[in-house]
Parts: sequence; C-alpha cells; structure tokens
Amino acid sequence: MNSPSYKEFNSVCRRIIAKNESKDFSFVPTNNSATLNELFSDIKEAKIQAFNIKKKMLSSLDKNCLQFEQIFQENGGVLFWAAEYEEALNALKEILEKNQLNTVHLERDFLFEEIELESFLRHEEIKIKPNREVLVFQANQLLVENGSIVVSTHNKEFYDNLISSKIKICFVPIHSLLSSTDDLDLFLNLYSIYNSGQKLETYSVVLTPNKKEQEELFYLILLDNNRTSLLESKEHYAALACIHCNACRNVCPVYKTIGAEPYNSVFAGPLAKVVSPFLDNVETTKHLSFTSTLCGACAEICPLNIPLQDLIIKNRQIIRAENYVDYKERAKIKRLSKFLTNRKKMNAKSWRKNLVFKWFLDKEIRWNRHVPSFEKQSFNKRQISPKKKKSHTKSSL
Repeated sequence: MNSPSYKEFNSVCRRIIAKNESKDFSFVPTNNSATLNELFSDIKEAKIQAFNIKKKMLSSLDKNCLQFEQIFQENGGVLFWAAEYEEALNALKEILEKNQLNTVHLERDFLFEEIELESFLRHEEIKIKPNREVLVFQANQLLVENGSIVVSTHNKEFYDNLISSKIKICFVPIHSLLSSTDDLDLFLNLYSIYNSGQKLETYSVVLTPNKKEQEELFYLILLDNNRTSLLESKEHYAALACIHCNACRNVCPVYKTIGAEPYNSVFAGPLAKVVSPFLDNVETTKHLSFTSTLCGACAEICPLNIPLQDLIIKNRQIIRAENYVDYKERAKIKRLSKFLTNRKKMNAKSWRKNLVFKWFLDKEIRWNRHVPSFEKQSFNKRQISPKKKKSHTKSSL
C-alpha cells in the first residue's frame, strides 16, 4: 500500500520502535481470574449474557433512542441529535449562548478528542477551567426505561462536580444504551475489571433530570458520527457493543509496540482496525486492517466477546473485493494465491519455492525482516511414505 496515510503511519511506527529498542514486548493480560471468579460463577456465560443484551438494544436502536428521548425530556432534560461532530459542536454552542456561558469545566474523555472539542472551545473563546456552574462530560451508558445516564469514575473531583454542577452538558455515543438498572451490575463490573482490574469503579452514579429542580439544567448530546453505518454489516455491528474498557489494547502486541500515536485518531489498537474504515475515509484508513498479527488476544480478552480478529479479516476481504487495493497489489495477490494453491508447485524443491515467494515481497520487507523458509519436504509428500509407494497404494492426497 503506497497511500500517503500508510507512508505516514509506517514512518511514525519506525520512529517509535527506534526509540524503544530495549522495550519489553511481553504483555500481561488484564483478565484477573481471582477477581472474576469472585464476581461471576461463570465468566464465559457472563460475557455471552452481556453481548446478548447489547445485541438486543442494537437491533432496535432507533426505537430505543426515541424511547429514551421521550422519557428523558419528560423528566426535564433537553436532548440534541447529532449525526456528525459538527452538529454536536453547534448544539454545544447553542447551549452556551442560550445560558450566556463563557466558562466551562471540561472532564476530558475519548469522545471529546474525536470531535476536537477543546479546539472548538478555544476558537469560540470559551474558557476551560474548574467551576461548579457548568460541567461538560461524557457518560458511560444511557438507561432507556428510566431516561437516565450512568457515569463511572475514579476521580472524586469529577464526581463532586457531577453532583453539584447547576448546568450539566453530557455527550454520549449513540450506541451506548442499556435497557434498565437491571443490566447495570453486570456491565459496571465487567467494565471495571477489564478497564482497571478493580471490582467496581470508586464512584458510579445514575443521574436523572428532575423537573422540580428549576435551577438545575440537564442537556444531552447524542452523537452518531457514522457509528450507525456499522449496523448495515451483519458482522461489524458487533463492534458497537464495545464498552471502551481498553482491554484489547492492553493485550495487543502491535499496540504495545507502537502505542496510539501512529493511528492519528481517537481510536487505536484492535478496535481502530475494525471501525476506522466505517467512521472515516476507507482510502486513508485501509492500511490499519493489515497492521495486525491476527494472534486473537483481543478477541479472547474482550468482555463482550466481540470477534475482533474475525472482523479485521473481514475488513481485509472487503478492501480487496471493493478494489481499495491498487492494481499492482491486486495482481500480486492473485499471482501469489495461484502459486500457494498449486499442488505441483508446492511439491517442488524448497529452494525454488523460497526464491519465488521472496520475489512476491517488496525489497524493503526482504531486506529488513526475517522471511520464513519452506520446509525441504512438503507436508503432502511427507504423508506418502516409501512403503506405500512400493505397495502401489493410492494416496488420497
């Protein structure tokens, strides 16, 4: 792939790796078995249950969002729909102008990096500093049946501001929905264990707008930003079940080697390789799906059993099928496929196979990486023993 975005990604990766030559490439899974066994009688069943709950909510996402909006506004809240991040920022601007606010307390989170909120506030000359008047924050989940939001944090200062602030402005990704408080125990425990290794976040709170509290204003901005495009895929919709615990990052050997910087996005690690082509331009993010070892550690650790490894492979298939790979690479893949699936060529001498295989690789790969060699004798030939040949027994292979 010779796109500018891939070249930039490759350049940043090389710089990072060069600076960390003595880095320990081993990783410790976040899957704390002792804590898990204490909380769940069967963690596998708990993961399946959590995914099924999310799957049910996603299958009727439009109805669930409308139901939440109705109850939330009946309770006294004001909800804004934002199809793209510009609409989310315009909604925030409208709220600030309506309430004549020029200072906000911003609790930083990944969603604000995605929409570049701090840059927007500086451009609008809105000061960012601690205060008890207005708080801008991101919620973990929405509870449809209650019209409530759920926030979990270790930060006591954030918790205090959350409770005491008079004007609350909450941002939430559109897929972050749960049915009711009945689901909270399961999801809060899974999030806390896989995010920080603890049983529960120190502060977990359910907030519901209250009409009677006239001095308190509650605004919610529901952001899509192309997330619903994942629903169109029978496989990729599963990525919307993500609870952003970052467990997949913690066990990814690629992420632990290069970090988040090369991704140049709020999304990094295995999740980025799955969702970036849907949330961003395919042409500028297609290389991410090919920067994976496919070791499967991310899929194994995921608390919601999201098949990240399978989805990365599916992305590769889509990228190739829809001709996002340039002509030269498509031709090379086609020739390599014919070579590797030809029994006569695979039974040839190993030096010949090694020579042909290396010819398919770029010079940069041949010179800078160890290229595995073919065995002297193919698996097919090893299965045909000399005794069988003498007895003229026909081989099924």
